[in-house]
Amino acid sequence: TLRTDALFLDPNNPRFLDLTEDVRPVPIERIIEKKVQEKALERMLDPRYEVKQLKESIRNVGFLTVDRLVVLALPQEGNFMVVEGNRRLAAVKSLLIDDASGEVTLDGAICDSLNNLTVVMLEETEGPKREYLTRILQGVRHVARVRDWGPYQQAQLVATMIDDGKEPNEIGEVLGLPMRRINQLRHGYYALKQMREDGDFAEYASPKLFSHFDEVFKRPRVRDWM
Repeated sequence: TLRTDALFLDPNNPRFLDLTEDVRPVPIERIIEKKVQEKALERMLDPRYEVKQLKESIRNVGFLTVDRLVVLALPQEGNFMVVEGNRRLAAVKSLLIDDASGEVTLDGAICDSLNNLTVVMLEETEGPKREYLTRILQGVRHVARVRDWGPYQQAQLVATMIDDGKEPNEIGEVLGLPMRRINQLRHGYYALKQMREDGDFAEYASPKLFSHFDEVFKRPRVRDWM
C-alpha cells in the first residue's frame, strides 16, 4: 500500500500516440518532475480516454482494489511509476485536485481510499528485462484483454439495478455512463422484454434483436413512430 503522492504517471504511455506521433521519450530520471507529471495528466484527461466517466464512478464508490495498479520503482527512493493503470491513477489524482480546490467534496472514507492505494510491484531491476516485462504486461492487458460486455449485457445489468431500487442517475454515476445512455439501455431492454411477453411475437424475441431496439431509442423520429 502506497501513498498516492508517491505514485507517478507514465509520461511515455503508448496510448499517447493516439494524440500525436511526435511524443519524445522522457528519461526515467525526470519522471517525477512536476511539469512532466502535469503534462502527462493533461494528456490522460483527453476526452477520448474517458477518464471523466471513470472519475464519476470512483467518486461514488471509491477505488476498487480488485484490479490493482502495477508499479515499478523509480531511481528516487520511495517513488514509483505506474506501468498499468494510468487511467485510474489519472482519475484519482484529478479527483484529489478537485477536492483540494473545493470543486468537489469527497466523502471521508472515499478520500482515504484515494490517498492510499494498494498496488502490485514489478520487482525486476535489470533495465532491458524490466522494459520487456512491462510491454508484455501492457500487451496482455490492452491487446489480449478482458472484453467489454455487449450492449445487451450492459442493458441487463442496468435493468437489474433499476429493479433493485437504484435510480438511473445513481447507476450512471457508478458505471461511468452518461444519463442518456442509461436511458437508452433500459428502454431497449424493457422493449425486448415486452416482446418476450407478447403472445404473437414471443417466439421471435432474442438478445440478438437488442441492437434494433437500441437504435430505435437513439433516434427520436423512429422512436416516436414506434
